[in-house]
Amino acid sequence: MRVQINGLLHDYGGTPVLTGVTAAVLPGQHIGIVGANGCGKTTLMRILCGELEPTGGSVTSDPGTRIGYVPQSMEHAGARTVGEYLLADVLPLRGRLRHLETAMSEQPDRLERVLAEYQEVREAYDAANGDTAEERAERLLGELGLAAALDQDLSTLSGGEQNVLALGRAVLSRPDLLILDEPGNHLDFAGLAWLEEYLRRYPGAVCIVSHNRYLLDRVAETIWEIERGALSECTGNYSDYRFTRLAQALSDQATYAVQQRKLARLTELVRVFEERARVTGDPKWGKRLHARRTMLEKSREQAMAAPNIGDSRIEVAFQRTGVKADIAVDISGYQKAFGTRVLFEDASLTVHVGERIGIVGPNGSGKTTLLEELVATGSWDNTQLRVGPSMRIGYCAQKRERFASGTSVTDAMLTPGHSSKNEIFGVLSQLNFAWEDLDRPVESLSGGEWNRLQLGIAIIAKANLLVLDEPTNHLDIPSREAVEEALDDFDGTIIAVSHDRYFLDAIAETIVELTDLRLQRHQGSFSEFWMSHRPRSTSSSGRANLNRRRSAVSTGSNGTRGQESGDRGARAGNTHETEQKIMALEAKQKELESQMADAFAAGDYRRGRKLGSDLTEVRKRIDELYGQWGG
Repeated sequence: MRVQINGLLHDYGGTPVLTGVTAAVLPGQHIGIVGANGCGKTTLMRILCGELEPTGGSVTSDPGTRIGYVPQSMEHAGARTVGEYLLADVLPLRGRLRHLETAMSEQPDRLERVLAEYQEVREAYDAANGDTAEERAERLLGELGLAAALDQDLSTLSGGEQNVLALGRAVLSRPDLLILDEPGNHLDFAGLAWLEEYLRRYPGAVCIVSHNRYLLDRVAETIWEIERGALSECTGNYSDYRFTRLAQALSDQATYAVQQRKLARLTELVRVFEERARVTGDPKWGKRLHARRTMLEKSREQAMAAPNIGDSRIEVAFQRTGVKADIAVDISGYQKAFGTRVLFEDASLTVHVGERIGIVGPNGSGKTTLLEELVATGSWDNTQLRVGPSMRIGYCAQKRERFASGTSVTDAMLTPGHSSKNEIFGVLSQLNFAWEDLDRPVESLSGGEWNRLQLGIAIIAKANLLVLDEPTNHLDIPSREAVEEALDDFDGTIIAVSHDRYFLDAIAETIVELTDLRLQRHQGSFSEFWMSHRPRSTSSSGRANLNRRRSAVSTGSNGTRGQESGDRGARAGNTHETEQKIMALEAKQKELESQMADAFAAGDYRRGRKLGSDLTEVRKRIDELYGQWGG
C-alpha cells in the first residue's frame, strides 16, 4: 500500500490553504500531523480519504487500498443502534451473502455468475473478519470504556461517546490507512492509554492529526508540519520534531543576523555613495553607486526571511491575586445522582488557597458535573460545596449553555468584568480575536475560539480561582504551551479537569481521583500518579520498544521462590528508580525546550546553541533510561 500526494492545491473562496503539497504515505508508516489551527490539517485529511475534492493536484493509491477516516465529529450514516454503526462495513456484506445463497438455489441458470459474485463478496467478508464481528465489537466497547450494548440506540449516547464510537468503528475494520482527526479529545486516560498502545502496534499506516503531545511522542515516527500552505517532513516523533525545529531556527537566526549586518553595511555604503555622487557630480561615483545598488538588491533577494519556530502563539496573562484567605473550596459530604445512577456519595475535599489541583477519572464519573455544580451553586453558605467568600471564579466550561443563545462575544465578556469594548478587545486581541469577532454570537465560535474566549473572561474578571474543564481542547500546541506558561505564573488557585497529560504535568501539584463515588487525593504530579495507577502498558515508541512494565509479586513459601521474589522486588525497585529519573529528565527536557524558545525570541543564538547541546545530552540520557526501563 502506498498513497502518493502530488502537488495538492486547495482554497476556500479564493483563500489558499494548501499550496503545492507533495508527500507519500508508505506501508506501515505512522505519521503525526501538526500545525496551527486553521492551517489545513483537516482539509488534507478529508482529501486523502476522498471526502473532499482538491482545487488542484492529485492523490493516488495502490488498487484495493482501504482507508478508514475518523473525523472530529461523528456522522450516523443512517445507523440506528450502536451495533449497526460499528458493523456498518460488515452487515451489508453479510446481507449480500444471504441474498446470493438464496439465488443459488432459486436461479440455477445463473449459478456460475452467482457463484463468482458470492466468492468475491465472501473474500471481502472474510477480510473484514465478519464471522467474529459482533464479538470483536463488544470487546472493543469495553476497551474504549463505553458502557454500551450493541442494540443500544445511538441517540442515547452523549456527543463524546458518539465520537469515541466513531473511533471504534474505524479501528474495527483495520484499514490499510487509518486517518484520525483529534481522536483523543473525548477519551479518558485509560482510553488514551489503550489508543496509544493500539496505534503503536497497528500494522497498517496511520495519519493522526493531534494536539496531544504525549500521543504524538508514542505513536508517530514521522511528523508532517503544515505551515503557510506548505508541508515539511521530519523523521522522528514530536519531541524529535520540536528539537529539530528549535535547533534549525537558532542556526537560521545566526545566519539571518550575519546577513542583516551585511545588508546594513551595504545600505550605509549606498547612502555614502549617493551623497558623494550628488556633491561631486563625478560620473565615476555614479558608476560606483550603481554597482553598490546592484549588490544591495542581489543581497536582499538572496537573504533569508526572518526565521520562526512555527508558533502562532496566543498571549495569556493573568493578574496577580494577592488573596490572604486560607480555604478556597471545601467539599464536604457531597452527594449527586441522576435517577439510579450515583456519581458521588459522601465525597469530601479541601482545597487551600494557592493549591493547584488536577481532577481525573473515567468518562462519565462526574468530573464535569462536579465543576458545574461548584460554579453554579458553590458559596460559603452551601454546606456541601463551600467556596471562600473572597474567591472570584474564572470558569472554562465544555458546554456553551452557560450563555443564552444569541449572546455576543462582547456581552459574554461584559457580564463578569463590566469593561469597555476597547478594554475587552485589548484582552481578546492577545488571544487572536479580531475586532469584528466582538459582535459574533458565542454559538458561532469554533472549539478553539470558545476556549480562548473563556480564558479572556477569566482574565478580565480578575479571577483568583480558576475552574477549568478541558481548557486546552481544540487549542493548537503553541497555544496550549502559552496557557501552561500563563498558569505557571498564576498565583491563585486552580482546579482543572483535563485529559492532556502534558497540561496536567505542567500545572498540577496534586491529583484528585474520582474513585468509588469519592474524591481521593494523591500528592505529586500526574506522571507520578499515572506510573502507579495506569491500567495497562503505555510504553513509549519512537525512543525504544519497551516491554510491559515488571512489577513485584508476593513472596513464595520456599527458599527458591523467596529468592525469586527478592530478585523481582529488587527489579521493581530499580524500575521505580528508573521511572523517577525519566520523569525528572523529561521535565528538564521541557524546561530546556522552553529556554531555547526564549533564547530564540531574544535573538541570543549563542545561548541557544549551548541549550541545544544540553538538550541533546538530556534526550540521549532519556533514551538510555527508557531502554533500561523496558529491558
